Amino acid sequence: MKKVVEWIRRIEKYFLALLVFGISFFSIGQIILRRFARVPLWMDSCINILVVWTAFIAAGVVTYEASHIKIDIVGRFVKGVWKKVVYGFISLFGGLASSLFMVLFIVYLTVIEYLSKVSTHGTGALIHTLLLVVIPWGFMIMAIRMINMMNADFHEVALITRKKPDSSLIKVLF
Repeated sequence: MKKVVEWIRRIEKYFLALLVFGISFFSIGQIILRRFARVPLWMDSCINILVVWTAFIAAGVVTYEASHIKIDIVGRFVKGVWKKVVYGFISLFGGLASSLFMVLFIVYLTVIEYLSKVSTHGTGALIHTLLLVVIPWGFMIMAIRMINMMNADFHEVALITRKKPDSSLIKVLF
C-alpha cells in the first residue's frame, strides 16, 4: 500500500510541476504575443484552467504532507496528548467539510451544469468542464487525507494513553 501511495504522490508532484510550467509558458507566450501579434482567445481560458488545477492539486499535496495552513488557537496552547486530541478533531472537521464541499459540488455539476437547460453548450463546454471537474476531485483527496490524519492522531492518543496503566482515553479526554 505504501508503494501505491508513494507512486500516486510522485505522479501528483510531477503533474503539479507540469501545471506550473504550463502556466509559466502560456503567461510568457501571452506577454510576447501581446507585444508582437494578436493573443488567441483560448489562451486566457487555458491559463485559468491551469491555475485552478494547480490550486487543487497543490492543496492535495500539502494536505498529505501535513504542511497545510493550520488555523487553530487551542492547539497552540495545549501540550502532550491534548494537542493530538485537538489536532485529531481539527482533521475530523476539515475532512467532513471537504467531504461536504465535494458532495455539494458533485450535485452542482450534475443538476445545474449537465441536467439544466441553462448549462454550457457548444465550444465553451469542454473548457468549462475542464475547469470544473478538478474541484470535487480536489475536495475528495483533501477529505481522504484529512480523515487519515485524524485517524493517525487518535491512534497516537490511544498508544500514549495505553502506556499508563491507570489512565484511559476517557479520563484523558474528560
